[in-house]
Amino acid sequence: MAESRQARPPGGRARPPGGRSRYGRYAGGPDPLAPPVDLSEALDAIGNDVMAGYSPERAVRELLRRGTGGREGLDDLTRRINALERELTDLVRAQAPQLLKLPGCGPLTAAKLLGETANPARFRSEACFAMHAGVAPIPASSGRTQRHRLARGGNRQLNAALHRIAITQVRITASPGQLYYQRRRAQGDTAMEALRALKRRLARVVFNLLQADTTIAINDLSTAA
Repeated sequence: MAESRQARPPGGRARPPGGRSRYGRYAGGPDPLAPPVDLSEALDAIGNDVMAGYSPERAVRELLRRGTGGREGLDDLTRRINALERELTDLVRAQAPQLLKLPGCGPLTAAKLLGETANPARFRSEACFAMHAGVAPIPASSGRTQRHRLARGGNRQLNAALHRIAITQVRITASPGQLYYQRRRAQGDTAMEALRALKRRLARVVFNLLQADTTIAINDLSTAA
C-alpha cells in the first residue's frame, strides 16, 4: 500500500504538519520571549523547522513574530531593543564617557567592556588586562622566523569587544587603528598578525581609558612603535 505523502515546497523538502510553523499556536498569547526564556527549547524548535523544510531565516522570523502576532510583534520587539540601547547609552555616558570617544567603540561595545572588566584596579598592569582579554600574543617562533600565534584563552566576550573595535578602525580612513594596521602590514605581518597586534594595542588603550578620562590613551595607537 502506498504511503501517504505530505505536500512538498518547491525546494523538495517537506513542510511542517499542517503547512504552518508550530509557532502559530503562540499567536495572541503571552510573549514566549519574555523572561525566563528557554533558549535551548527555542533553538531546538528552530532546528526542527529547518529540518522540516523551512529556511533558517524564515524559522527565525517565525520565532520573532510569534509573541503578539504579525508585524506588531516585531515592532514591539524593536521598541524594546531601542529602549534598552538608550538605557545602556545613558549608563555608559555616566560611568565611562571616555570610551565613546574611541573610534569604533559604540555604546553597546562600551557597555560590554565595562561589564566584563568590572574594576580595572584588579589588574596589576595593562599586560595583565591584555592576558585576561586573550589578546596577548603567544610566541611561536621557529629558527629565524619570528611569529606569534593566537591566544585562545581569556575572556572571550572582552576579546570579541576588542575585535569589533579593531575591525571598525581598520575600515575607518586615516584612523589611528588603520594607520597602525597598515604599518604592521608594511613591516611584513600577515593580515591576521597585524589584526592581533592591533587588538593588543587596543587593550592598552581601553585599559588606560577605563582608569582615567584622558585623550592621551586614544592617541597611543598612532605613537606606538
